[in-house]
Order: sequence, then C-alpha cells, then structure tokens
Amino acid sequence: MANGHTDSIFSGSNTQTIKERWVDASASRRFRIEWYITLVFAVFMVIGMPHYFSAIQQRQGIALADPVLQWLPSVDLSLPIFITIYSSLLLVLGYMTTHPWRLLKACQTYIVMSLLRFASIYLVPLSQPEGMVFLDDPILNHLFYQGYVTKDLFFSGHTATMFLFGLVVLDKRLKYFFYFTTAILAVMILIQHVHYTIDVVAAPFFVVGSYKLVNWCDKKLAEHLAKDRH
Repeated sequence: MANGHTDSIFSGSNTQTIKERWVDASASRRFRIEWYITLVFAVFMVIGMPHYFSAIQQRQGIALADPVLQWLPSVDLSLPIFITIYSSLLLVLGYMTTHPWRLLKACQTYIVMSLLRFASIYLVPLSQPEGMVFLDDPILNHLFYQGYVTKDLFFSGHTATMFLFGLVVLDKRLKYFFYFTTAILAVMILIQHVHYTIDVVAAPFFVVGSYKLVNWCDKKLAEHLAKDRH
C-alpha cells in the first residue's frame, strides 16, 4: 500500500507514496494556510466545549412528544454505539492519512458542523427525551466532559459525525459502508432514547450544508491566492 501501486480503498490508483502526497500538499501555500486556520479553530473549540456544554446542561428545555420514541423500547446500547463510532473513526483516519487534502477538508467540515451544532443547541433548548438511557462514552464522558451531557440534543452529533465520514471519503465502498453505518447508528441512538427523532433526521442536512460552506470558502481562498500571485 505504501508504494501506491495497488488500487485499495486507502491508496487509490495514485502511484505516489503517502510521504510524497504529504510533501506535495505541504508545498502548497493554500494547504499550509488552511491547516493553520483549521488548527486555531480546533484549539479554541476544544477549550470551549466543556464550558459550553456545562452551561447548556444547567438550563431548562422543552420536552417533545415523539411517537417514534414512544413506540421503541428503551435499551442501553452504549457499548455497540461506542464500538461503531470509534472503529469507524479509526477506519476513516486510516483512509485520510493517505489523502492529505481530504483530511483537511474533513477536519474543516467537522469544525463548521460543530459550530452549527453549538448554535442550534442554543437556539433550540430541549430537555432529555423520556426514557433516556445515559450514553456511556469512556472517552468523552470520563476524560473530556467528566460527566454526562444530556441536553446537547438538536442535532445529533454522533449521527452527523458518521454521515460526515461517508461524505468526505472518495472510495465508493467506504462511502456506502459509512452511510449504512449511519443508519444503524441512528437506530441504536433512538432505541437508547439519547435523541429525539428530529435530532437524528436533521443531522445529515447540517453536515451537507457544512461541507458546501467549506467548499465555497476553499474556492474563495484559492481565487484570492491566485490573484496575489499575479
């Protein structure tokens, strides 16, 4: 795979090695500028997230009547949800390490999506669904948030993230796999009553909007840098 001569889901048909792809990408001024901007946003987001969700958790929210949740049993699926999310994350990272520009776009889309999610959670204050079973994520709950966050509802971050994986990969086999996994994950989230149905259904639309916004900004930056060279 490293020599780039195999047509795998990671290397594609490009004959460049992984190192050569990163060297070529790093030689681009636009690539470097976009990574600097992306990392600055990522640092501020990581620092601010625990404080934001702590404040969100303290406020009152509206309970929605959700016929889908009323019909579904309430079951703890924390372990399969955790395995699905993080195994998929490892898979997409393995793919992205061979595609530096796609990795950059994925990170940018995730940041924009997260910022939109922060805004939507603030603008649509909801209380936890009836019958919610706390989603036990050993990484987020115990190492990052150090507690349970139950009012980060509209829209579903887990569903959005999984859909994002499918959106940013180029290989069709991986793309269909992640889209299928998104549907399975969404069902598990609803069975656990972690989110309302609208939270899950709306998530992919926010991801697509974020992706298009990133593409638009990338195009504008490329045009600006091209003008500077002349």
